[in-house]
Amino acid sequence: MQPFRPRWPDRSGVIVAIAGTGVGMLLCRPAGLVPDGPGLVAWVVAVFLLAIPFVVLELGTGAIYQDSLGESCRKAGKHWELVGWLATGAAVLAMLLLVMTAGHLALAGYDGLLAAIADQPSPWVANAADTVAPRGGGELVAVAAVLGVVQFRLWRGAPAIARSGVIMATIAFTGLVLVGGSLLLHPGAMDGLSRLLSAGPGGWRALGTIEPWLGAVITVLVGWACGTGAVTAYGSYLNRSTDAIGIGAIAVLAGALGHVLLLAVLAIGSGVIVADGSHDQGTRLPESLIGVAAALANCGLPTWWAGILLAVWFIALLALAIPALLAMSEVLVSAVVDKFALPRERVVPAVGLVLFFLTAVLLSDPQAATWCFHGLVWVLSLALIGQVACSVAAIRLDAVARHLNAYSAFHLGWAWRLAVGGLMPLAAVGVLVMHGLRDPVAATTGGAIAIGVLVAAVAMVRLSGRKS
Repeated sequence: MQPFRPRWPDRSGVIVAIAGTGVGMLLCRPAGLVPDGPGLVAWVVAVFLLAIPFVVLELGTGAIYQDSLGESCRKAGKHWELVGWLATGAAVLAMLLLVMTAGHLALAGYDGLLAAIADQPSPWVANAADTVAPRGGGELVAVAAVLGVVQFRLWRGAPAIARSGVIMATIAFTGLVLVGGSLLLHPGAMDGLSRLLSAGPGGWRALGTIEPWLGAVITVLVGWACGTGAVTAYGSYLNRSTDAIGIGAIAVLAGALGHVLLLAVLAIGSGVIVADGSHDQGTRLPESLIGVAAALANCGLPTWWAGILLAVWFIALLALAIPALLAMSEVLVSAVVDKFALPRERVVPAVGLVLFFLTAVLLSDPQAATWCFHGLVWVLSLALIGQVACSVAAIRLDAVARHLNAYSAFHLGWAWRLAVGGLMPLAAVGVLVMHGLRDPVAATTGGAIAIGVLVAAVAMVRLSGRKS
């Protein structure tokens, strides 16, 4: 364990950081983000049954062991260190997805701002062929700028992460309210909201099928970064006597409220009447995000005002992504700092450079984001199963529960142990099985990436063992 660990300035800092991570990670999904009524119900259930119990476990593990996930697992049993490095591999995949998405968001916001200043039609206005006009280059510059901001804040530790989370949450909330309020004044907005709450084509009987539950579990796994060790790293910056149960539960619920606000704006955007046409796929952003941009550009607003709102929309999304970028980066930094006792100011720029060059390679292939997402689902599921096994066999859930109960007004009981030790590994196995049955090609790709990450994790265990 490193001799000095930065501490959160207050409890609100860690709550905002965790909540922001849960919302920002949703931008990793290459498909649309808006579910129907059954999907929304399944997601709410998954938040309470999976997200809250596991975030409390991760936060409590970090607070008790005062280390990153890998080192915490090693203290419980040397052979469990593999779980920590596997989770670090998942964080790398998540970080690459987030960096690519954030770079495109930053570039889109810049384009919208230029169009507003010049009072010119935005790049999202439908042309004569009913196709959203493509943008130019500049992705690498945008990626470098985003990584520069993230690494600068990361270098200053937990206090800077907390302040960044508060600032980004304020920007994101303000931007989402402004964009959603502007679109509410146009025809079709309420229809979009009603579709979000409607039963969908399959009716409410769809809750009896696997589809809405599978989507909800994937959203929870990716959205709250279960298994990546981000919350464990954040928990290690708390004192051992902190109420980890209350902080974890409040953080997840706050993130869920942010998720609902984002879903509402996306639903409103999908309902506003816009010019029909195929959106430019070169943007490599989720279709629902593009839909809001197309709605803003084509719903009859003055050119300058539409440009400003477009810039606000993409800046708000970028603000949502920053806390998740900080969290995934912190997984990598804390794993290296805690294991090899290297100075933080040396590790942070090294991580930033590695991520930049990896992202530069992936930007050359339009399918890279999809491959990374499939690999992330596999690695997250494997890391989740490993972390649950470590918690049951080595960290001992009963001991963790007794420690956390001693400092909280909320007590963990048999329901929490059942959720952690039973429901979570079953959910992870179910995701892997259904993922393979629905799309064998995607499952093969994700499995191959997972094998590569597993081999790298074994290599890191052997390397780090010499430094223990």
